[in-house]
Amino acid sequence: VLCLGAGVGMAAGLPGAEALAQHLYQQSALPKLAPRSQNLQRLVAALDKEPQHTRTWVHEQLVSYFCDRSKYTNLKIIERLLLAAQWKVIFTTNFDLAIEYASVNLPVLPGGRRILPVSDPGEPELVFASSPQKLRYFKLHGCVESIAKSPSRGVPLVLTQKDFANSIVRNAPFWRELRDSAYGASVIFV
Repeated sequence: VLCLGAGVGMAAGLPGAEALAQHLYQQSALPKLAPRSQNLQRLVAALDKEPQHTRTWVHEQLVSYFCDRSKYTNLKIIERLLLAAQWKVIFTTNFDLAIEYASVNLPVLPGGRRILPVSDPGEPELVFASSPQKLRYFKLHGCVESIAKSPSRGVPLVLTQKDFANSIVRNAPFWRELRDSAYGASVIFV
C-alpha cells in the first residue's frame, strides 16, 4: 500500500503550500490579505469570506494551475515510484495530477495495470472496484480534474481546517479501504 503526501507533488516541480498561497494571494489582488499570503489554510478561509473570491474562485484558480501539464517539470521520479512495486492500492492527500500525468508516460504499470483515480467516496462502483487491470488511486483531499469536469458536482478540495474535518466523515469509505488494504500488507509513506 503506497501513501503519498505533498512531497511527491513538490518532487514533480509543483509548489508547496506556502508558494501556492502566494500564487492565490497574487491572483486575488486583495492587499488586505497580505498577512495570510504565506499560509494556504488561513488564506483560503479568508477568501471564502470575500464575495468576489469564493471557494468557486479558489477552485477555478487551482484547476487552472494544476491542470496545466507544463507545471509538472519532473515526472520521472514519480514514474520510477509507480514502477517500483506492484502496488495493491495508492492513497494520497494531493489533489494535483502528478500521478495521472506520470502514469500516462508509462506503457503499463507492474501487473499490466492502469491508474484508476477515485476522489468521490460517493461512487461505490469505483471505491470498491476490483479489477486486476486497475490500480485504485484514492485522492483523499479531492481532485482538480473532477472539479474541472463538474464544478458543481465535484468533491470540494480540502484546503482549510474546516474542510479537513468535513473530509474525515465524508471519506469513511476510503478509510475502510485503507484499513482493509493495509491488513497483512506493507504500508509505505512517501
